[in-house]
Amino acid sequence: RHMGAALDVASPDIDSSNAYFEFGMVKNGYIWRFPKPNGYSLGIATFRGNDSADLGKLLSEYAQKSGMDVAKQPTLHPLCLWDGNHPLHTQNALLAGEAACVVDPLTAEGIRPAIFTGVEAASAIDEALSGSANALSGYTDRIHSEWGSDMVWAQRLAGVFYRFPGVGYKVGIKRPSATVRLGQILCGELRYADVANKALKRLSGSFIPGMG
Repeated sequence: RHMGAALDVASPDIDSSNAYFEFGMVKNGYIWRFPKPNGYSLGIATFRGNDSADLGKLLSEYAQKSGMDVAKQPTLHPLCLWDGNHPLHTQNALLAGEAACVVDPLTAEGIRPAIFTGVEAASAIDEALSGSANALSGYTDRIHSEWGSDMVWAQRLAGVFYRFPGVGYKVGIKRPSATVRLGQILCGELRYADVANKALKRLSGSFIPGMG
């Protein structure tokens, strides 16, 4: 588990067409801002180590620097990042969503894997109630093969990106093609496995002479 914080703020001036990401204010992580009908949903998280930074304070400072009125304190909560495959079933029970630790270790995306595991869990339960003896263990196998296998690559990218954030920002964030690829991954059009080798080589080549 890694710590995160969330904050909803009202704002009369909303850019409803863009999401914003801030790299640099928080070590080993980032801040995000998503538009809502009457304001923004803000979040902050760390992805490596056991950083003791006051995430709530940093998030409030970000909101204030962005010209937002902060009327309440951020809510702290842990993020259950994927950190290897684990059994997701036991007798008459399945783990899904954040309880299954399927949050993307690079982006902290949690809604899409929560929906995915929820749908798969429902299917497995239906199979089990219909008499399939291997339905619940099959659920674990499907999540491992369809989600966990790709999170291996996400974790490798996160290890390099957050260890060298300056290089990661230059190579990964400022490069238009990289942000397009990330958008395609978030939409399910690409998998990390499709782009990770090239991305890791490009990141490594930025600080290791002779590579890239």
